[in-house]
Amino acid sequence: MEELQRAWRERVFQGEHVPQLTARALLTGALLGAVTGVSNLYVGLKVGWSLGVVLTASILGWGAWQLGARLGLLRRAPTVLEANAMASTASAAGYSTGTTLASAMAAHLVLTGHHLPVWQLAAWILAISMLGLFVAVPLKRLLIDAEQLPFPSGAAAAETLRSLHADRGEAARRARALLVALAVGMGLKLLTGVVPAIVARTGGPAWLAVPASVPTPGMLALWPGLGAAVAYGWAIELSVLLPAAGVLVGWRVAWSIGLGAVICFGGLAPWLVASAAIEEPGFRATVAWSVWPGATLMVMAGLLSLASRWRSVARGVLALRGRAGGREAGPLADLELAPRWVWLGGGAAALACVILQVVGFGIPVVVAVAAVGLAVLLAVVAARVTGETDVTPMGPLGKLAQLASGAALPGHAVPNVMVASVTAGAAASAADLLTDLKSGVLLGAHPRRQWLAQAAGVVVGVAVVVPVFRYVLVPDAAVLGGDAWPAPAARVWVSVARLVGQGLPGVPVSARWATVAAAGLAVLLAGLERWRPRWRPWLPSATGLGLAFVLPPSSSLSFLAGGLFAWWVVRRRPEAPSSWLVPVAAGLIAGESLMGVVAALLTASGG
Repeated sequence: MEELQRAWRERVFQGEHVPQLTARALLTGALLGAVTGVSNLYVGLKVGWSLGVVLTASILGWGAWQLGARLGLLRRAPTVLEANAMASTASAAGYSTGTTLASAMAAHLVLTGHHLPVWQLAAWILAISMLGLFVAVPLKRLLIDAEQLPFPSGAAAAETLRSLHADRGEAARRARALLVALAVGMGLKLLTGVVPAIVARTGGPAWLAVPASVPTPGMLALWPGLGAAVAYGWAIELSVLLPAAGVLVGWRVAWSIGLGAVICFGGLAPWLVASAAIEEPGFRATVAWSVWPGATLMVMAGLLSLASRWRSVARGVLALRGRAGGREAGPLADLELAPRWVWLGGGAAALACVILQVVGFGIPVVVAVAAVGLAVLLAVVAARVTGETDVTPMGPLGKLAQLASGAALPGHAVPNVMVASVTAGAAASAADLLTDLKSGVLLGAHPRRQWLAQAAGVVVGVAVVVPVFRYVLVPDAAVLGGDAWPAPAARVWVSVARLVGQGLPGVPVSARWATVAAAGLAVLLAGLERWRPRWRPWLPSATGLGLAFVLPPSSSLSFLAGGLFAWWVVRRRPEAPSSWLVPVAAGLIAGESLMGVVAALLTASGG
C-alpha cells in the first residue's frame, strides 16, 4: 500500500498550496447542501429512496460560480479542487441526514405518535453521521488507497468535475439544462402547491388553485367491482418529481412499479374488499394490508442482492483484520487525518450513540454498545459493496440490524428501530462519504481538507434538514402514510419492527399468505436473474413490485411515465443520459422539492 500511496503523491496529488478548502467552496457547498439535503428528505418521504446529490451539486455549484464571475463577484476562477470540496460538503449534507430521517425516524414517529425533542433528534442524527464519517477514514486507506476499488459514482463525479472545468461548452449546456429544469419544477409546484395554500389562507378565488392531481375514475373500468378507483389513489399527478425519479431509476424498475400497482390496487384490492379481507375500499385500508407482501418483496430483494455479493461481504468482514487502523506512519501521514483524532473523534461519536440509546430509550448498555460495534462491522460491508457495485445496501443492512435487535430485545418495537438506525445510518453514511473521497483521490485532492469539508456538510445538514423534517414537512404523525407523504421506507421499518415485536399473530391471515407468496416470488426472480441473465431485462424487479404495494397508484403511474420517457430517449439518442437527461431529472427533483417545502411551510403556518 505504501508504494501505491507514494506513487499517488508523486503523480496525482496537486500539492498543499492549490486552493481547495476555501471560504467560497465551503459557503457554496453549505448552501447547496441545505438545498440537496431538503430535496433528498422530500424524495425519501415520497418514494423511500435517497438519491445521490454530488453530481447535482457539482453542476449547480459550477453554474453559481459562473454567474458570480460574470457579475464580477469572483476575482479568480475556482479550481477543480475547490469544486470537489464544495461538492463533498453538499453531498455530506444531502445524504447523511435525510436518509435516516425519512426511514428510521419517520418509523419512530409512526410507532410512538410523537416526535422526539428537536435537540434529541439533532443529536441523534449528528452522532450517527459523525460515527460514519470517522469510520470512513481508515476504510479509505484500505479500500481506496490499497485495494483501489472503483466506487463508480465517485469516479463519475471526478470526471464530471474535470469536464466542467475543462470543456466550457459542454459544462454550460449541462448547467443550462439543470437550471431550466429547476425553474420548471419550481414553477409547476408553485401552481399546484404554493398558490392553493395561499388561496386557502386568504380565501381567494378557487379557480387559482390548480389541483395536484386529476382523478381518473374510468381508467380501470376493465376490472369488475372496482367502483371507486379514486379512493384507491388512481389519478394522474400534476408533478414532475416522480417522473424525474423514474428517469433516474431506469426503465426496468419503472415498469415493474407500474405492474405492481396494477396487481395490488387494480386486482388484489377490490377482490380483497369483496371477500371482506379488507374492510373498505381505499388506499389507507389497502396499504395496511399490502405493506406486508410489499415489505417482504423489498427486504428479500435486498437480502438476496447482498447474498449474491457474498464475496464482497466476506472481504469486507475480513478487512477488519487488515491494516485499517492506520497506526503506522506512511507516505500520506501528513495529509491524512491524524490517527489520534480518528480514535478520539470516533470514540466520542460512539459514546454519544451509546448514551443517547441508553438515556433516551432505555436500551440496555450492552445492547447499545453492541449496536455501535455492529455499525462499524456493517460499515465495512456497506463500503465494500458500494465500492465494487455502486449499490449501498442500507435497506437490507437495516433489516439485518432489526433482526439482531429483535433477538436481543424481543417484543420492543421502538428500541428495535432506534438500535437498527444507529447501525444502518452509520454504515450508509460511511459508504457515501467514501464515494466522495474516491472522487478526491482521482482529482489529487488533499485528504484531510476533503474530510473537513465533509464534516462541515454533516453539521449543515443536521442544522437545516432536522428542523425542516420536524416543523415543516412532518409536524405530526398524521401526515405520514397518506398521499402527501407515503413514506414507504418508514412503512417497511415499522412492519419489520412490529413483526419482531408481535410475531405472526399481529399479521392478518390473508396477509401472511401473501407474505409467503411474496418471499417465494423474490427468491424466484433472484434465481432467474442469476441463472438466466439474458432474461433480466424482461423480468420484473422485486424492489419495484414491492414499492408499488406501498405507494399510491398515482405515484406508480408517474414513475412509469418517467421510465418510459427515459427508455424512449435513450433508444433515439444513447448519449442523452450523460449530456442532458440526468441533469434535467436532477433539476426537476430539486426544483419541486424546494417549492414543496415552501408549500408545506405555508400550509403549516396557515393551519
